[in-house]
Amino acid sequence: MTGAKIDTLGSEVVDAFFVTDRLGAPLSDDHAHAVRTTVQAAVEAR
Repeated sequence: MTGAKIDTLGSEVVDAFFVTDRLGAPLSDDHAHAVRTTVQAAVEAR
């Protein structure tokens, strides 16, 4: 299952993404950190 929640708070948009491994299990702390770093770098590069 995949999912994302997008909400508006006044003039700001807040996104929450639910990421799991290939089997649907929660990511380990190290894997979650790597994903967070990769996504943040991609957003900041735009």
